[in-house]
Amino acid sequence: MKWPGKAEVHESLPPVQPAWRRKGTLYVMGVDGLTLDIIGPMMEEGDLPNLARVAAEGCWGRLRTISPTNSSIIWTSIATGCHHRDHGIDGFEYYRLFGRRLSRTTLQKARKIGLEALLKGWKHVGLMSSHLLDGRDVRRKRFWEILSDAGERVGIVNWLHTWPAEPLNGFVVSDRLLDWRLRAKTGRARAEEHLTWPPELMEAVSELVVSPDKLPLEELRRFVNMPDAELQEFLSADFVRHDMRTELGFIVAQDPSCWRMFEHCLRACPGLTVAAAYFRSTELSQHSAFQYVPWSRHMPVTEEDRRRYGQTVLQAYRRADGFVGNVLTRMRPEDTLLVVSDHGFGYQEERGKYGHMRGEPPGVLYAYGNEFSRGRQIPDADIYDIAPTLLRICGLPPAREMQGSCLEGILTPEFRREHPPLDPIESYGPPARLPRVAHKSKELDEKVTAHLRALGYFD
Repeated sequence: MKWPGKAEVHESLPPVQPAWRRKGTLYVMGVDGLTLDIIGPMMEEGDLPNLARVAAEGCWGRLRTISPTNSSIIWTSIATGCHHRDHGIDGFEYYRLFGRRLSRTTLQKARKIGLEALLKGWKHVGLMSSHLLDGRDVRRKRFWEILSDAGERVGIVNWLHTWPAEPLNGFVVSDRLLDWRLRAKTGRARAEEHLTWPPELMEAVSELVVSPDKLPLEELRRFVNMPDAELQEFLSADFVRHDMRTELGFIVAQDPSCWRMFEHCLRACPGLTVAAAYFRSTELSQHSAFQYVPWSRHMPVTEEDRRRYGQTVLQAYRRADGFVGNVLTRMRPEDTLLVVSDHGFGYQEERGKYGHMRGEPPGVLYAYGNEFSRGRQIPDADIYDIAPTLLRICGLPPAREMQGSCLEGILTPEFRREHPPLDPIESYGPPARLPRVAHKSKELDEKVTAHLRALGYFD
């Protein structure tokens, strides 16, 4: 396959050229909801060997996040280094009231002053409508767009808000492709739906996605302990908020599908400066099965349910660890790996629910490669520090508009000596968007909205 560049895109600002060119590939693995509260006990039992290796031979630490711990906001902040006031993504959806666009933040303020009933009334009679945010709403360049503008080859798979897939120097498999394939019973996506860049990549990678209703029972049994007939019933259930009956198929199917697409693209497009992929099943498993983790005996669940679902979260973590191992296997001496999670997970005792704890539960960061010190714990890392650190490794300066800064303390003295810190620029500017309007799929929007609502991201 011929991998085109960005010739048809209008640049928003002149690109910044790197002060040096990396020889290897920087792999970025985004793993949603990965938390040391699960990793720690598993490692103590000799589990998660690949993350243990990365921690021993690289750097690791907790990653401060924000409240509310909304994945849509955080992953865009990780990619841009900017606050949501600047990058424009403050949730999964926005609203229109009397034709005027309102943000999620504005609606939250209205609810706080007692307008909830009025808002519901407007929505009921059709005066207020909700719409999904997508890549066209991101107002700051993400790290892969900055690097692509600088002439580096980049590849992105399944990162939130990458639809519509914009042209760049490399490839994009947007987050909507996985949503479409996991939920489509029949039909084929059209090129004008912009699910991938280049468009012809779509046919190859879409065939690598396994639908939840096509999963072999032996794969499901790794996650739950129940008779085959009951497993089949699980896959056919309608969505219920945070319920194992409706999430099991997606927990099992989603991340392996993402990995197969990522691996295919890595083979087809060698010589990347940055290759990034986003994996979600760890968070999905915790939303629906965190309370069944074997060592959480204070959780109010039955022993029968713990027997059935006690391995669901642990197996999701083992599988994520396996993907880390896959990357380690393909890495060359000049390659680098970052494993990032957006937030932690835990028991909300004040509400008796399972999910994102109050107090901004931290995520986790692992950094492995020649640029990083060995066996060191990362102090005071923040979600906003990821993009500046990544750009620093690739020879590009930070921008003053970025909320965070490079984690200089984890870089080796040799690297810092050979590559002195670069003076910041004011801004990388807004993303360069296609001059045409991407095709909008109402059916896909409805399916994605139903899934996000079932996960509890919005009402």
